[in-house]
Amino acid sequence: MSKSQYEYWKFTQLIIDVIDSQTGTFSLEGAEGKLFLIRSRIFTDEEIEKIGLAAKF
Repeated sequence: MSKSQYEYWKFTQLIIDVIDSQTGTFSLEGAEGKLFLIRSRIFTDEEIEKIGLAAKF
């Protein structure tokens, strides 16, 4: 992730998951019937403080 991307996403938790799927969803899908799924959520104020981003916010 570049510095400019980090500045945009730094308050977001990105979770890369592997799930079972046979759908045509855009992914790095393989022959095993699995695909990658990216989930995201915004950190809470408490989490932002705990990871040290509050002073920069």
